Amino acid sequence: MLYQALIAIIIIALILYLIMILMQRNLVKRIQKLNSRENSLTRLPIDRKIDTIKKMKLSGSSLATLDKWTKEYDDLHANSFKQIDDYLSTAHHATTKFRFITARSQINHAVQAMDTLETSLKKIADGLQSIQVDQTDSTKELKQLTDDYHRARKQVLVKSFTYGATLDKLEKMLAEIERNLTQINELTKDGDYQEAKRAISKASTKNKDLQQLIKEIPALVNEQTNEFTAQLAELKAGYREMSENHFQFMDIDIPAKIRELDELLAKAKQQLVDLHLEEATALNHEIADAIDQLYAVMEREYSAKAEVNKQMPYILSFIEHASRQNHTLKVELNRLSQSYDLNNNEIGKAKQLAQQIEDIKQQYETDKQEITNGNPVYTNIQEDLRAMESHLTEIEKAQKEINDSTAKLRHAEEVAVDSVQQFEQELYNVKRTVERQNLPGLASDYLDFFFMVADEIDKLNADLDQTRVNMDDITKQLIMTQEDLNSLKEKSNDLIDSALLTEQLLQYANRYRHSHPDVQAAINQAAELFNKKYSYKTAVDVLATALDKVEPGAYQKVEKSYFDNKDGNMIL
Repeated sequence: MLYQALIAIIIIALILYLIMILMQRNLVKRIQKLNSRENSLTRLPIDRKIDTIKKMKLSGSSLATLDKWTKEYDDLHANSFKQIDDYLSTAHHATTKFRFITARSQINHAVQAMDTLETSLKKIADGLQSIQVDQTDSTKELKQLTDDYHRARKQVLVKSFTYGATLDKLEKMLAEIERNLTQINELTKDGDYQEAKRAISKASTKNKDLQQLIKEIPALVNEQTNEFTAQLAELKAGYREMSENHFQFMDIDIPAKIRELDELLAKAKQQLVDLHLEEATALNHEIADAIDQLYAVMEREYSAKAEVNKQMPYILSFIEHASRQNHTLKVELNRLSQSYDLNNNEIGKAKQLAQQIEDIKQQYETDKQEITNGNPVYTNIQEDLRAMESHLTEIEKAQKEINDSTAKLRHAEEVAVDSVQQFEQELYNVKRTVERQNLPGLASDYLDFFFMVADEIDKLNADLDQTRVNMDDITKQLIMTQEDLNSLKEKSNDLIDSALLTEQLLQYANRYRHSHPDVQAAINQAAELFNKKYSYKTAVDVLATALDKVEPGAYQKVEKSYFDNKDGNMIL
């Protein structure tokens, strides 16, 4: 039993020993990796880079920056590497003694210190690299800046006339940039590349501003010195000439406007001299717009005069023509009013048109007097003449409408007379056709309608015989009489058809009179209606009803036979 316990203790001890050996090996491997990492940091080419940069013979800011990074690098070598060596050495010693907690703690400290060291070394390397980059960039940028400067200087010198009064300031800017270039060259020669780069940046901004000015100024100078000056001179000369020719302008004082433009141009030139291009450009636009407006005003007035000179004789002729036409129209209306009633106020309308023509003539004389007096505003007169032409055109149109409407009166009267004669003939034809039927008599309602139509025709004849004829009323009577005459023809046709059809139905009904008492009674009633009451349509209905009872379809058969063989008794 004791033996077995001893064996178990030995096995446990062996297992514990193996575990410790494994932990020891793991920690040793970590320490070795950290040693390798430290060695790689010591092999970074920072020393060589510092030596290379020192050979550049720096000065100023660049030298101060190099000293800063060199000092930091020396401090890291003197302190950080030694501290990391101490951590790793302590960790290795603790590992060999199986003091694993101490070993892990020292390893962690070494890792943290190594991370910090690596970050610091990278920062130093980047800082040293920036010094070399500053040298390269400064050289390239200085060359580019110098080339740009020389191109700008050449352009200003060669085209100095295009820059006008701004030339002095542009040359001062060139001189300032040249001084900057001299300063940058000195900084570069002295090895102060960082300060040189800052100076290049400032000089580049100035050069870009100069390039923009060189690009934009010539157009503005040309506008102000050449275009605006010439245009204002032309406007002044044009206004003097137009004033001498008695031109007037409404609601605008052109000399005052030109003085304002002179002042505005002077202000724009000063803004340009001060190199305030945005303000100068805005003023140039304002001046150009104002000049265009003045040109437009003067051109409109000049063009208006040409049109007025051309239109004045034409409008006068138009007025005289319209006046003659209106006089002729009034004479004709007065003549027609002796024979016809003029129901559309034609005479009143003609008088109104005459007054409108007179008003136009007065306006024409007013405009003509303004020209004669030497103070015409031709654009206003132009508008007046255009309005006159439009109004006279409308007057002529109205005159024509009145003339056309009254010219139809005589023709309308002739048509009315012919129509009444035709009505009389048609009425006579109706009367003769009905009389030829030898009917026992005519119903009173038919006779009343016949005589009403005859009276209408008589009234038309009487109205047409009047000294003054009202053609509107005559036209209405003609329409009504024509309708009534058509109705009379229709009534007469119906009357004749009913009478003749009654006679044929009576003959057909005689075959049933002895065998059918109802038919005999219908025959008697129909004869009464036919011979005494002259109600032929009712007689047809009585016989048709009785026959259809004894012989269905008999009425349709008789009616069809009648209309198939109907003679010329129809009134057309």
